[in-house]
Amino acid sequence: MKITVTSVHLPDFPSQQFHTHGDTYEEALKNAVEVLELLVEEYQIDGKSLPKPKNITENLLFA
Repeated sequence: MKITVTSVHLPDFPSQQFHTHGDTYEEALKNAVEVLELLVEEYQIDGKSLPKPKNITENLLFA
């Protein structure tokens, strides 16, 4: 039996180490969007500037 889980890491938020996952790519993406929306809202409430996005090719890891 093969189990596949897609994991998503959001490295642009330096003080946080956020990860989320899903049983499918689509579910993992949906969960990542929800986490990202909450992070942006939290930054806005706290009056913080959003971190500068990193180059996605610097952080790719396939396993």
